Amino acid sequence: MKSSRFPGKPLASISGKPMIYHVIDRCRETKLPFPIYVCTDSTEIFDMVEAYGVNGFMTGEHPTGSDRVAEMANVIGTEFVINVQGDEPIIDPLDIVKTHDFLVSSKHSVVTGFSSLSDTKDFNDINTIKIVKDNFDNLLYVSRAAIPGKKAGNVEGKAYRQICLYGYTARALKDFASFRRGSLELSEDHELLRFLENGIDVGLVELSEASIPVDVPSDLLLVEAAMKDRSFYRD
Repeated sequence: MKSSRFPGKPLASISGKPMIYHVIDRCRETKLPFPIYVCTDSTEIFDMVEAYGVNGFMTGEHPTGSDRVAEMANVIGTEFVINVQGDEPIIDPLDIVKTHDFLVSSKHSVVTGFSSLSDTKDFNDINTIKIVKDNFDNLLYVSRAAIPGKKAGNVEGKAYRQICLYGYTARALKDFASFRRGSLELSEDHELLRFLENGIDVGLVELSEASIPVDVPSDLLLVEAAMKDRSFYRD
């Protein structure tokens, strides 16, 4: 609710429905046999999601979504958590399932998604989060800057963006919440760097390019246009 680039965005209307409802719908469409929780420090969001038939979970104020999820996981008790960001209204449900399957079958205690990035405009856009990975699909670094850097300044087909789906074990979340925010996390303002700075590997799972995160108000038009073209979304 306190987004600096888009205050109140979880409740922004998309095709006549609050964005957070669209995110809930995507989670429901996975058919995964697990409860859905919406973690928030907003009583308005809490009341709205409860009215929509899912569990609201009130948290304190936190610097990152992973801190917020860690508070919830510590209270309810769970083996693992899949974290779908509240500004991902058209995330592909199959990508949520794929992230879940990768987490429970891999050796990683933390995972996130990625997809190819070939558009130079997006590569240089600070609202697009870029990742650098090793040859085994482990995360090396994450930034809003244009990484990996190239003399020519173009993408050359070897850049990747983060798809902001996260999976964690309960142990990883507990450790995360106990770590202090390091210099890299503070500089880049990205929570995954807290794991890397403390020696916890982050696994990467390749997902579709369906995601259009809502960072600024103009993104709402892109999302509404995409919804009209994609048959797997329901009203």
